[in-house]
Amino acid sequence: MFFNWLKKESKINNQREELLKEAQKNEDRLDPRLPKKTLPKSGAVK
Repeated sequence: MFFNWLKKESKINNQREELLKEAQKNEDRLDPRLPKKTLPKSGAVK
């Protein structure tokens, strides 16, 4: 039971990281001149 919950949690975290990466890519595409605002956040998460 607990193990299943753990697996679910890690899956959610992986999805969250993928979404973050996707958002960063989209931001870069929107305006490459903007400084990367997402970098400090992603560094703090790790």
